[in-house]
Amino acid sequence: MTTDHSIAARLADCFRRQLALFNRMAEAHAALPREPESPEWTEMLRLQTQFSRDLAALEQEFQILKREWDQTPGIEPDTRSRMRELADTARHMTDELARANAGNAAQVADMMRETKEQWAALQRGKRILRKLRAGEPGDAGFIDRKA
Repeated sequence: MTTDHSIAARLADCFRRQLALFNRMAEAHAALPREPESPEWTEMLRLQTQFSRDLAALEQEFQILKREWDQTPGIEPDTRSRMRELADTARHMTDELARANAGNAAQVADMMRETKEQWAALQRGKRILRKLRAGEPGDAGFIDRKA
């Protein structure tokens, strides 16, 4: 069994691994947890960190392979066409991931807005309770319970 170590085979392998990573990312983005304090949220953050590392490594590998590809003479037109198809598929998936990220960002923004509203309501309640405290006779906040 011979293994193809040509630039085309290595570049195609890199594209396939990128596509597999994009698929895993898409699956993870589809399941954004609603509760930021949940174990699922912690797992999502862990996955995002791993995705970022994997994506950076693949990007670095791709840049090296792309330089070699550009310097390799005599690449067959059908091989170039296959690589273009893989690149187009990867580009399409990155567009889909960008849309999913935008949707997730909107969901997180909504969660932040709701949290701010809850915080403001708590602060208002705290101010009301401070105003209603019993206090000492003569204090501005004193409530004469006998009155």
